[in-house]
Amino acid sequence: ADPLHMLFELVAGPVGALDAAGVCCCELRVVSMDGSSTDVPDTKDNDEYFGRPSNATRAGAFPQVRWVVAAESGTGALIGAAIGPYTVGEQTLARDLLGAFGPGMLVLADRNFLSHTLARDVLATGAHILWRASASFRLTPIAVLGDGTYLAQLHPRRNADGPPITVRVIEYTVHTSSPNGGSDGAEDTSEVFALVTDLLDPEAHP
Repeated sequence: ADPLHMLFELVAGPVGALDAAGVCCCELRVVSMDGSSTDVPDTKDNDEYFGRPSNATRAGAFPQVRWVVAAESGTGALIGAAIGPYTVGEQTLARDLLGAFGPGMLVLADRNFLSHTLARDVLATGAHILWRASASFRLTPIAVLGDGTYLAQLHPRRNADGPPITVRVIEYTVHTSSPNGGSDGAEDTSEVFALVTDLLDPEAHP
């Protein structure tokens, strides 16, 4: 495994030109972070190391590996990856990606990743964040901005985790018309989505 690990670290990284379509937004290189789990062969070693999902009646058919990757959004090129046992959460594995982030980047992530400590650690690399918040994540407005977004704070669970982080919250819904062009007037409205970012100026980052 070590030669493959060394090869990955040698070649992984952004490859898109800054002026290429989809690579940058507001002069920041856009990077996406996400994770999932994958079946691995049903061997004794894999079962002992990675574990497997289970329910109240039986264990899953295969051991599974949990993985989290960061990729350049415009090209799909991987810039970092971490794997671990099925029982390890995505937020924990994401800390192994911190070395892939840095100034000039905008890191996108889904709602599984948002927490004070992980946001703190990613921001400490010099990168910016634009992460989705789950419906249960408490974001209390402290100021409403001119574009309708608002400021809130990510609070630490413990004082030792550091001070609160001021973020800008962007809430939106998606409206879709019927496939026949909307002649019947039918329109669907999605749930309210909430995005959290450290980019606080709505004029500089609309």
